[in-house]
Amino acid sequence: MTELAVEIKLPPMASGSSNAFARMTRTTLDLCKVNVAVRLDMSGNICKQARVAIGAVAPTTIRLKKVEAILNGNQITDAVLRKVVETVPSEISPIDDVRSSAEYRRDVAGVMVKRIIVEALG
Repeated sequence: MTELAVEIKLPPMASGSSNAFARMTRTTLDLCKVNVAVRLDMSGNICKQARVAIGAVAPTTIRLKKVEAILNGNQITDAVLRKVVETVPSEISPIDDVRSSAEYRRDVAGVMVKRIIVEALG
């Protein structure tokens, strides 16, 4: 491949949209153990559309489509967030490497997704 993306232009987010991103590393210059990005399109208390991506827990960054389905069309309550935490491990396939163990990544991924959703909600 001989192409390199140098710029990405995205349309402005609609009213009611919010997003958040976080990464877990050992140091600020380190590669991630886990990273999560969330975008929520809200109408009042109802999530009209969610996009949840997670990295360092599969061969490539992936979308958590089961988690998105739990959020879409629902109010994001404590019960919904508990279901999200329980669902995340079924969607990822982490490995052991020098940064972290697969078990650790599996244990923290759901909690991290929950925290970033809450952050995106403000």
